[in-house]
Amino acid sequence: MRLRRTLALLMALLLLVSGAQAITWPRESTEGQRELQALMERVNQLLQENGERPFNSLFECWPTLAVLGITEAENADVPEGVELTATLSAGRVETLELRVSELLRFPVLAAVLLRAVSGEALSQKEALRDPQSYLKRVQRKPDNSFADTVIPEPGEVPRAYYAYAPNRYQDGVNWLILTIVLPRAGEGGSVQVTPVPQETAKHRPAEGEDPDWEGYYQDLGDGTYFEIFTTPTPEPDSAVYDY
Repeated sequence: MRLRRTLALLMALLLLVSGAQAITWPRESTEGQRELQALMERVNQLLQENGERPFNSLFECWPTLAVLGITEAENADVPEGVELTATLSAGRVETLELRVSELLRFPVLAAVLLRAVSGEALSQKEALRDPQSYLKRVQRKPDNSFADTVIPEPGEVPRAYYAYAPNRYQDGVNWLILTIVLPRAGEGGSVQVTPVPQETAKHRPAEGEDPDWEGYYQDLGDGTYFEIFTTPTPEPDSAVYDY
């Protein structure tokens, strides 16, 4: 039994080492690229600890942009459903955008990124909470797209934004997307997330209650509606009304 445990531990260590070395990075690199490389090594370690394959392909790597993916073969040329785009400056990683079409994998992949950029201020359970909530929203209404408004300016802590793009490229494939805006250089901490979507509360006025109160929600269903204004234009008391 002890021998089996020792062998399992050795295999895990070998996977961690091979995962960190799988990506072929440029020999000449900027400080921003080196920061991304160090971040991805930590991401890959966390992925393997949580039963996921590591990022193992680098499709593009420029001073201001890098695109990575998780593929069957190492250093592949074409993405296969998990893509990560990083925007860089000369000295830092500015944003990360994770796009996943295998939707059930999204929570773990997103949680690992959130943990990595937060300096692991989040536990895996805490980091999974929001990605799982967004996946549930997609599963309830798979045809409804949504997108948080991304504010790209860095702040004191990392910020996370979510989006869902069904049939984004008219190929029948749906994408869940996480965008992380990294904090200013030298700052960090727990991730600030946009509010997790909740089902809209539908208020029904009680007997005798005036339904015309501020904030009253009227359920109109999922269709498209137009407001029709019956007041003539120009107004009846206008000097040019008769014309």
